[in-house]
Amino acid sequence: MNPKKNNNTFLSYFVCLFLLLEVGLGQNQISEIKVGVVLDLNTTFSKICLTSINLALSDFYKDHPNYRTRLALHVRDSMKDTVQASAAGLLLLCLLLLRYL
Repeated sequence: MNPKKNNNTFLSYFVCLFLLLEVGLGQNQISEIKVGVVLDLNTTFSKICLTSINLALSDFYKDHPNYRTRLALHVRDSMKDTVQASAAGLLLLCLLLLRYL
């Protein structure tokens, strides 16, 4: 398998989404779900993906203003490298763990 082609696959462009759930205490309180997004931010495809995700979120919350759960995107750059993408995903997980220690 061609390693260059392998780097341009799903792992390079849209490596992982980590749902990091945080529970709200009150019903009127807005709870936030942290979502980690690892993309190669230097490519047009990734810019389109990130724009599409942001537009989808804003359209959804515009149509459903009564929802008390919000997604918060935490975007990291993979820098066209699968190892860097893995490191960015690991960093997102470590940040979550540190918050709860």
